[in-house]
Amino acid sequence: VERNQGAVHVVPLTDQGEIYLVHMYRYPTQIFSWELPAGGVEDDEAAHARESATQTSKNKITPRVQSKIFLSAAKRELQEETGFTASRWRRIGKYQSWNGACNEWAHIYLAQGLKQTGIHKQEEEGITAMKKVSIDKAFQMVARGELTDSGSIVALTMAELALKPI
Repeated sequence: VERNQGAVHVVPLTDQGEIYLVHMYRYPTQIFSWELPAGGVEDDEAAHARESATQTSKNKITPRVQSKIFLSAAKRELQEETGFTASRWRRIGKYQSWNGACNEWAHIYLAQGLKQTGIHKQEEEGITAMKKVSIDKAFQMVARGELTDSGSIVALTMAELALKPI
């Protein structure tokens, strides 16, 4: 069983109801992939959780501390991959990303009130392009096999459910 600290997916939603996707090369599958901004919780973010836990009487990481860690990771990933910051954040779900072999839970955030800072790590992250599409267009990309990243598909589905409850 592989163990890790968790992951985040961000659905960057514009005021016009469009989302941003990033384009990057994925070496294991040898393809370029359109995806939502995403990534893992970094060691310093996890260390902060452990430090906070030692300050509690039970030495346990509380859900409130966990929530702060995942939100911090989501904010970092959004800026690193797109250059955007967001003024409004909402956790819209979580899922087990690889439950047959890993303990990872991926947390999904809706980011709104986007502001482009021009500060990013796109080259370092291997991002070759970014585009803005409607959520409907993103689902059309899924249907055509143009968007195949499972985490992005789950995050898109959760965003659709959060924005248009059934």
